[in-house]
Amino acid sequence: MLQCSVTQIFVFAQLAESMIEIVDILHEMQIPYTMVITRATEFTSTRAILWPRKSTKDLTPSPCFDVACVEVAGQFPIKTEAEFDRLTFGSANGLLKEAAVDEDTLKCLISKIAKM
Repeated sequence: MLQCSVTQIFVFAQLAESMIEIVDILHEMQIPYTMVITRATEFTSTRAILWPRKSTKDLTPSPCFDVACVEVAGQFPIKTEAEFDRLTFGSANGLLKEAAVDEDTLKCLISKIAKM
């Protein structure tokens, strides 16, 4: 059974509220994103990562993997065995860079988050 203190619950609630605010900003700016929430065995080591990206409707589909399904933790669901065999760091990095939000959008997003 998971046991935690009132302080730990308060910290987790603060993290959740911050994530909600950031997601609201992403929705307001119509920026797609990938979210990963993970924790170790300790309740206080919960981490949340939001990765803003371009919409997949604006990208040429890759025969290898879909950027909307890639997790920041490094999970790349590869579509076929042949594509897995062809995949290199360079090709994966290129697909991820193509899916990244442009610099102006990222600066605007960072500015809005900094004002929270």
